[in-house]
Amino acid sequence: AALFSPTFLLVFPLLGCPQLDPVSAVACALITEAFGFSSGLTGYARRRLVDWQIARHELITSIPFALFGALSVETFAADPRLLRTLYCLLMFGLSIQLGTQNVSSCESHKNDIQVIATTALGATLTGLLGVGIGEVLYPRLIAVLPADRAAGTSVAVVTFTTAAAAIVQFVELVQVQGGLQDAIPWSLLSFTVPGVLIGGQVAPLLAGRVFADDDLRRAASFVFGFVGAAFATSLLTNYIENVGIILPTR
Repeated sequence: AALFSPTFLLVFPLLGCPQLDPVSAVACALITEAFGFSSGLTGYARRRLVDWQIARHELITSIPFALFGALSVETFAADPRLLRTLYCLLMFGLSIQLGTQNVSSCESHKNDIQVIATTALGATLTGLLGVGIGEVLYPRLIAVLPADRAAGTSVAVVTFTTAAAAIVQFVELVQVQGGLQDAIPWSLLSFTVPGVLIGGQVAPLLAGRVFADDDLRRAASFVFGFVGAAFATSLLTNYIENVGIILPTR
């Protein structure tokens, strides 16, 4: 899920594809994620791998803050570099968290200020950048639930959180663009949505069976770090071009 926005913003221009503005990129990422996680949720729910009590508890906090983040995108979009900087910092933060975290040392799920604060932060970032709630929630759930059940519960929370944020982003884009046809790049979604629908059905089958949790966490840490470095390089390049710095050449 964390790769959609950077793909739309960084990889597409390298491939000669039209570049999306940050708001459209985040909105497309959220819409794609909402479909993908909804598909995954049906698979996990059929296998009874969702703890609905914990999910409901988290959603009480995550949905309002996701809506707040989604409503704040327009403010940050006035300076796309700020939005990209936030995404860069988020990627580096997630990379460090996953790379240094020991699952066995995670605190259990408690109804305290710290838990609510981390859920609120993750949900706000999800509404703002399209990623965050799953990354802060899953490491906490896996301390108290089996890996497959922790994944299913996390998917349930992410599904409803991203859906709420996606609806807000969709409505705002329609209002700004002045019409449904121009608001969303439907040709892009026609490729991403079928892919995530299929992946959402495969994920519950593979949960906890193919890769160890430590291996997945290290791999995710590397991916997030790589994406953060790509965004940092892009920001630095744009800064150099804007201020007119000429790099020395041999």
